[in-house]
Amino acid sequence: TDWRKIMASRHYLQSGLEAMIALTGTHIMLTITSDLYGIFAPAPQNNNNEVFDARHYQNVSKFVKNMYSSPRLTTESVQLSESVTFEDAHAICRTRSEVNEAFRALQALNPQCLSDPTCINVQPKAESIEFTYSLHQKYAGSMTVRSLLVLDAHLVQIRGDKNAESNFEITRMEERWNGIEPLSFFPFWITRRVNGIISWHLTRRFVK
Repeated sequence: TDWRKIMASRHYLQSGLEAMIALTGTHIMLTITSDLYGIFAPAPQNNNNEVFDARHYQNVSKFVKNMYSSPRLTTESVQLSESVTFEDAHAICRTRSEVNEAFRALQALNPQCLSDPTCINVQPKAESIEFTYSLHQKYAGSMTVRSLLVLDAHLVQIRGDKNAESNFEITRMEERWNGIEPLSFFPFWITRRVNGIISWHLTRRFVK
């Protein structure tokens, strides 16, 4: 009886290990597929000229420029909401803490703006404004990346300021490598979200 219990335990352990290996392998393959899609899929044609309305939102443009070069994602009259999300082809981060940590860890790659972010679209929505910025970045001293950054921002009053027009709270950020929207359907959404959670735990411990 004891021998059978031992063999049964070994069988369950082996089955669990095999399932874990298969799940990890699937996750890695989905991550690679999502990344490669963002890098090599045909890029859409975008008009990269600054829109006229951009001059009314200089504080948002300053925020976008600073977010890749400063570990604090806050500028004058612009802040992240507590439930903000950031996503790209590799990961999805949710909440202000996760997003702040992601951009803090990004400083390890020494990001630089090769040109100022260009606001190419301003689209009012029911309760927010959607901004689209054209980015040209350099990472780790040699890797150049062109992308679009799409932001959703709400007009809010900050600390009793009656000038609500100049105060923005960012609720969503999506970076589209080469202008390509990240794969968002199942199971890629789950894979990218898991990557965001893993990044949150690892970078806090190992990226200084």
